Amino acid sequence: MYTDPSTGAQSRVFDALVSYPSEFTLKIIGSGETFVKDMLALLNEHSNGGVTESKVRRTANGKWESITATVMVDSGDMVYLLYEKIDEDPRVKFKF
Repeated sequence: MYTDPSTGAQSRVFDALVSYPSEFTLKIIGSGETFVKDMLALLNEHSNGGVTESKVRRTANGKWESITATVMVDSGDMVYLLYEKIDEDPRVKFKF
């Protein structure tokens, strides 16, 4: 929760600190043969207009892949929904 220093009002972080609509960048790290394709599909399905930019990197040993993707979001609720959907996939190791 975020507390506004001037009013003391509390709100969720993504509701308080981001103006909507907005471009939002996520980084997702995981593994699997279709991991990148599936994560991009998820982001396209649950954002407003889909992925506008993405970059994929693999670790030197090829075990992990990271996706950095920018999507358009309309609200804090949409950001939280994206994170919830990402968390449902057991191949995801880390996201921010």
